[in-house]
Amino acid sequence: MSAYIVENNVKTKLCDECNGTMHRTTTDIDLKCGSKILTIRGIVVYKCHNCDNEVVTDEEFGMIEKIFESINKPEIDVLNLDETADLLRVSNQTIYNMIKENRLKAYKIGREWRFMRSDIQAYLDGVSSDKVWGAAAKGGKVCNHDMEIIQREAAKRGKNERDE
Repeated sequence: MSAYIVENNVKTKLCDECNGTMHRTTTDIDLKCGSKILTIRGIVVYKCHNCDNEVVTDEEFGMIEKIFESINKPEIDVLNLDETADLLRVSNQTIYNMIKENRLKAYKIGREWRFMRSDIQAYLDGVSSDKVWGAAAKGGKVCNHDMEIIQREAAKRGKNERDE
């Protein structure tokens, strides 16, 4: 960890790499997150004039950490009907049936249905893992009507994926 030095009311650091003097400056930083690159402009760093080593200040490091935490949060915690159907790989009608039969927890806001990602995960966790079509399971059994809908939807989506 670099030591701070104060001379003539100017705060500098000693470089960990070469023991040279590091001066406070601002720079742009490119952060890679998967295939995306996020550029943050005006980051305060200490830069060594001998070896070009840069050290981010503690305050800036804390801000960068918060940015990464927000990027790595689950996508969306509240889903609409279409997103829920896509997540479960079933049709919208199957989702309506699951709501009506109290198999899937849902919230009506105005005229629209909303679903909590945690409720969907809890539903999936409660479905028997040996059922291939578990997304439409009723108490461990697959309803013939739901099975037909799921098979039609899976065939449709499989065809669409092959066509792309």
